[in-house]
Amino acid sequence: MNERGQENPIEREGGGIETATSFDELYVAIRAQGKIVGSREEYEPEEIIDLIEGVRLGGIRLNYVTRSNGIRDAVRRLLQVEKPGE
Repeated sequence: MNERGQENPIEREGGGIETATSFDELYVAIRAQGKIVGSREEYEPEEIIDLIEGVRLGGIRLNYVTRSNGIRDAVRRLLQVEKPGE
């Protein structure tokens, strides 16, 4: 469900943050969620995507990415696929 309580098309199709197999799929799922409420603040989808890109480039630590909606776990999992052994 998005912030307005409406079902997201990506959720209907069985896709989403937990099932993303690439960062592109993850970004689609994050955008479909709309605003994401973290433990300390609300995040716009593009803010989260920018943080994730920073993690991928090595300039930002993973713990700066929110755990809400399983985002941090998804990033960790996709990083392992993208850069095995690191």
